[in-house]
Amino acid sequence: YLLANSAQLFQQFTVARWTEAGGTSISTALNMKYMRSLVNAAGVVSGLFWLRSVLTTVVGVRASRFLHDGMLNSTFAAPLSYFSATPSGQLLTRDGKGLDTVDSGVPDSIGSVLFCFLQICMSIGALSGVVTPGMLFPLALISVLYARTMRQFRPAARDLKRVDTKTRSPIFTHFGEALKGVETIRS
Repeated sequence: YLLANSAQLFQQFTVARWTEAGGTSISTALNMKYMRSLVNAAGVVSGLFWLRSVLTTVVGVRASRFLHDGMLNSTFAAPLSYFSATPSGQLLTRDGKGLDTVDSGVPDSIGSVLFCFLQICMSIGALSGVVTPGMLFPLALISVLYARTMRQFRPAARDLKRVDTKTRSPIFTHFGEALKGVETIRS
């Protein structure tokens, strides 16, 4: 992630240098030094973005497999009273929707957050170091306020997710029971 964002920042830096070189003639605009550098940077950025996607997928599959194995082992090791007390829809919701979230949502979300975080940090660093170093203090203050807001938001979002899965549970229970009694329903 760090290499991909650095390469992308270098690509933007190359375009900035090329435009600063200026000139009115076509030969200046098509200066091969900048063109070669820009094409090389684009190739490196593309390759690193591909590598980043592959690594995110590999880590996501590994995490999903680890969580699935642990969940399956704990479900098989549960006493029989657990299955009689817990509706089948709740088991399906926990196993199905929970793993779906881990399989698809978590790796994409972590990748997106990491990419945006590094993009913002590198942009702030480049702009503060070059344009206005006095902006570092207000940006640090905004970062602290953001961290406080997230600390309050996370528990609320987690509770909302729990409520969502609990409301889906009866639907899955009724559907499972309807499938079991399909002959009775037909007759």
